[in-house]
Amino acid sequence: MKIISLVLVCVFATFCFVVVLPSLNQTPQSAPTHTLLTLWNVDNFPSGKSSKADWLKKTALTFEKQNKGVIISVVNLTQQQAVDLLDQGKTFDLICFSLGIGNKLLPLLAPYKGKVCSDNNFTLSAVVENKVYALPFMAGGYCFFARASQLKGQFPQDALNFQQTKKVGKNLVLLDSLHYGTTNTTLVEVALALTCGKAEKQNFDQYSTYVDFVRGKFVALLSTQRDLWRLKQRMTNGKIENLVFAPCQFTDLVQYVGVSKQSQQQQIATEFCQFLQTDVVQQTLVDAGMFSVVGRNDYTDEWYFQMQEAVNVAKTVSVFCNEEQIAHLKNCAYVGKDTLLDLIA
Repeated sequence: MKIISLVLVCVFATFCFVVVLPSLNQTPQSAPTHTLLTLWNVDNFPSGKSSKADWLKKTALTFEKQNKGVIISVVNLTQQQAVDLLDQGKTFDLICFSLGIGNKLLPLLAPYKGKVCSDNNFTLSAVVENKVYALPFMAGGYCFFARASQLKGQFPQDALNFQQTKKVGKNLVLLDSLHYGTTNTTLVEVALALTCGKAEKQNFDQYSTYVDFVRGKFVALLSTQRDLWRLKQRMTNGKIENLVFAPCQFTDLVQYVGVSKQSQQQQIATEFCQFLQTDVVQQTLVDAGMFSVVGRNDYTDEWYFQMQEAVNVAKTVSVFCNEEQIAHLKNCAYVGKDTLLDLIA
């Protein structure tokens, strides 16, 4: 009996060894590896037909498909939200931004070492001490609108002198010449001064100004590509009378992308920056109603074509201007055009 038990034990031990041995010889499968890039998208100025964030997410997805294993996490932020995160010690691999927060970001950015395709007017606006610290990849712009029936004088040069009366019922109503919406981080005042000789101080909300223009409460509107889209749609649908349009040859509505000096993925982050300036990407800006920074013009619509042509040669300012410099530019605009000429590129 003892002999039989001993035999059974040996057989069982041999069976276990045979079963376990193959698993011991197998090479363990390595976990899939991914490169995660965190991209903060700081939105400071109006979009066009669709949001800049949606366009950026679609573009990031295209880049991911061409670079297997790369994942770009796009985090949409207001300027204040971005500042709060930075104050908490949070960081990013890539950041998209425009005028208003650039000065705070500059110490955090690595000098850009990739290919540059943008026009000099935009490229130079992100250069500090002969080093490129961010790459422009899309632009908006400023433009004037007015009802053709209300024009008196040259448009848009005389837009500040369009004040007139309008009969409403039995009453005469005085219409202001021109309104525009203001923000602390955009320089619409500079666009006005460069076109009309100087700027007038105003304090209107951008959207309410558009609504008041549609309602006929003033003669001319100075706005951006957001209202270009809205008003174009209204004209097409017969909801507003024929308008005249003129673009400005100045813009600070430019979105840039920079790489964090703390990022562990600077090479692939730089490749994404380069990708944003490629022709295959720049031509998709038409879908978003935004404008190229590399000298392209893919628009067939007359107004959009004119706007892109103006953007291609537009003057601009450093995206790294601080709050005091932005305020100084606004004040110079109120004084007159000549005070600005040495301050813009």
